[in-house]
Amino acid sequence: MKKCIPEVEMIVVNTTEQALQFLDEIVESKAILPKLVLLDLYLPRKEDGWQVLQKIKKQESSLTMLPVIILSSSDSADDTRDAYQLGSTAYSVKPFEYPEWIKYFENIRKHWMETVILPFANR
Repeated sequence: MKKCIPEVEMIVVNTTEQALQFLDEIVESKAILPKLVLLDLYLPRKEDGWQVLQKIKKQESSLTMLPVIILSSSDSADDTRDAYQLGSTAYSVKPFEYPEWIKYFENIRKHWMETVILPFANR
């Protein structure tokens, strides 16, 4: 990702607890919101990504405006439907090989950084 979108500062969290704490701190401090969230639904546990998505989209705060791109190894129609019903902005199946990841992040850059206007782009 850093190779394809070098101007983006990545904030990586590894657990649901870290993600939820990070989101709480943003809301409480009124800090600048991320422009985009890439969320893996099933790592490290199956329920983790779903819990984070619900936190972002169900809370009465500016977090609900965050674009959330779901990354998943699952191509299940149920997972796709559930993710959109919970408010995800996009759902995509993760690539498996390095060249596919490069193309994936190039496409993210083109669409999310160059084509669409993000809610917090001017902050």
